[in-house]
Amino acid sequence: MKELNILQTLEKIIKRDFQVNPIGGKLQLEEPNVQDYKPIILKKKGAILAYNFDVKDSNNAVFPIFESTIPSVTSIADYIVFYPYKDEKLFVFVCNLKSNNTTGVNDQAQGGWLLSEYIVKTVERLLKFPDNLQVEYRSLIFTTNQNTRFSTNIEQNAYAVLGRSGLKSKMLKAGEDCYLDALCF
Repeated sequence: MKELNILQTLEKIIKRDFQVNPIGGKLQLEEPNVQDYKPIILKKKGAILAYNFDVKDSNNAVFPIFESTIPSVTSIADYIVFYPYKDEKLFVFVCNLKSNNTTGVNDQAQGGWLLSEYIVKTVERLLKFPDNLQVEYRSLIFTTNQNTRFSTNIEQNAYAVLGRSGLKSKMLKAGEDCYLDALCF
């Protein structure tokens, strides 16, 4: 099965220091830098791999080749989640956990998307896929800001598009369970 080979290769090439392990059918995303931030529980049906890049000294740990003093050059999402869905596609969820302040969320989402795209292309190269893998990239922004217009519609047009990148994005309430299968469209 191609999807399992992808997850196995992802697990081999990304340092385990960044890996977040699910418990049962659930994956917990946390924002330790924000007091009273309720964890987000991602619920899923199949295999999954998740990585947290919001670590101590993340500029050097994640991007040692970049000059971190240049604004936004090392902006990245908090988590990247790889989720094969129904043997059809690989969904890559770029997840940001925000408090009331959502400043910089677009730069972080786009940085996470570009990094995840590089990772997926590396896996394709290593596994020598004869045809391109179907990959869907999505940005999920979890916030505690009550004035935000949250995405509650689970239809195909429920994703907004982030700027010029074309990355599909959703604003979701922090602290609520999130069903990944409902977001795979």
